[in-house]
This record gives sequence, structure tokens and C-alpha cells, in this order.
Amino acid sequence: MYLCMFNYMNAYVALLLFLFQIQTIPVSNALILSNRVKMTALERMKHLDLIWKIREEMDECDITKEELCGKICPTCEGEGNMPCRFCGGTGFLMLGHELIGTNNDCPVCKGSGYEECKDCMGAGSIAIWREDHK
Repeated sequence: MYLCMFNYMNAYVALLLFLFQIQTIPVSNALILSNRVKMTALERMKHLDLIWKIREEMDECDITKEELCGKICPTCEGEGNMPCRFCGGTGFLMLGHELIGTNNDCPVCKGSGYEECKDCMGAGSIAIWREDHK
């Protein structure tokens, strides 16, 4: 365990030192979509810090214990969904207090009355590393 962490730390420091010396770096990471990205030293450091935090969380995260992977989403209170903002949770198209036609399901929630929480993307919890990089 300690040997593995020591090797990660050495690789991280070596990568930081290397990236401070170059102007353009190829990035093959899902976090950045283009092939070559020009970044300042500070941007490179923030990017590497984010990758490092994600990897740390992946090592520590036990999906059977939710409290290790993140915290409950404060927006949806861990439900993963919210009442639909378009129909107000009714599932039908409404104009004020009147139903518009019959069999008109809400186009946003498809008649369920709920939509996915935008903050946690339906998971009900937010990963710890996401809070630092909003």
C-alpha cells in the first residue's frame, strides 16, 4: 500500500516538473476533448491536480459504502430526481391550473412528473473531487 502510494507520488512530481518545461502538451484524457491543448503552467497544474484527485478517489472509493465515494446531493437530498420544472411534477401540460388537452404528457419528463437532478446527474450523491473543481 505505502509502496504503491510512493510510486504514484513520484510519478506525479516528475510529471509536474516535466510539464512546467514544455509549452504544448498532448492530452489523451476524457476531461479535455481536443488533441493538443495549449495551457499555462497554472492550468497544467490544476488539470493534473484534478486527475490526481480523481485517481485518489477511485482508489479510496468503495461503492458499497456511499459515504466513502461522496456526499449526498443537497439539491435532490439523495433522491437523484426532482419534480419536473416544466409541468410542476404533474406529468401533464398545464396552463396555469388548467390541463391542456387530454393525453398530453409533459415533453420534458415524459409524464413521470420527475426529471434527473442536474447537480448529481441522477446519482443522488456528488463525488468529493467534483466539489473542488466546479
